[in-house]
Amino acid sequence: MNSTPTDTAIALVAEILERDAAEISVDAHFADDLDADSLNLVEIAAALETEFGLEFDPDHPPTSLRQALDLIPPRPE
Repeated sequence: MNSTPTDTAIALVAEILERDAAEISVDAHFADDLDADSLNLVEIAAALETEFGLEFDPDHPPTSLRQALDLIPPRPE
């Protein structure tokens, strides 16, 4: 079974923030809702860039999973 980009991204964020994946919602704000600090934000951005071939502005990393997922191109059918 292939995981979706959302599942993969949630797993990455959960690992970095040392939380259960069930605690991570797509619309959760990393800092406000998940207590991510600035280093966590950089780690999350780097992990998502590596996994999905994205490139974020280093001065403005994504603040939510939704913000990052919106940049992932759809998979071919």
